[in-house]
Amino acid sequence: MKSRFYQRFIVLREYEINIKKLFLHVLQKFLRECFIFRVNCIFCYNTKIRWRIFMKRKTIEEEIKNLLLKRAMTLALAESCTGGLVGYKLTAIPGISDVFNGGVIAYSNDVKISILGVSKFALKKYGAVSPEVAQLMARGARCGLSASIGAGITGIAGPGGGTKEKPVGLAYIAVQTGCRGCVKKVFFKGTRAVIREKCANALLKLIYDVLMFSGNKSGSEK
Repeated sequence: MKSRFYQRFIVLREYEINIKKLFLHVLQKFLRECFIFRVNCIFCYNTKIRWRIFMKRKTIEEEIKNLLLKRAMTLALAESCTGGLVGYKLTAIPGISDVFNGGVIAYSNDVKISILGVSKFALKKYGAVSPEVAQLMARGARCGLSASIGAGITGIAGPGGGTKEKPVGLAYIAVQTGCRGCVKKVFFKGTRAVIREKCANALLKLIYDVLMFSGNKSGSEK
């Protein structure tokens, strides 16, 4: 039963079909069961946030574009472990140039320092994969590319490079808007490609959440 449920949800997610009322009822029941038994299901969590997107037959990238337009904001990215994957997903959307200033693939520490303005002190004290560096990357992208909102991601995609303290699959994602910012720790299992894909989607979701709940007030921040 679990396998059939999972496969059905994945198909619906990949093809982004319209969710009928009957399916919404089943999904609500499924989510309640997950909550009752404290099942930490990333897919369920994302689906709950994305009901509106599914029903409008829009991707999260399209929603981000529309929210940026609505808020009169622009976006800039600083990517490390995803290697430009977030930017790739966004630039697949027609008209994204109206709100997307660009991105920096800061794979090495030298690029993080010279292009994004991440301090050597922060890298030495916290390490490249840390919430502090993720925040500094987001801030550097926002300021360096003259955007209203900056987003950064740093992590370990594997298969090597992990440690006990910082295992493969660990990543930190951050969004910076003006003087305010948020950072989130995420952890995913899988192959390098799977981890990179999930990390990219996690950052897109964080950007969406920040835009969704920020309101028009942050639209004036530059």
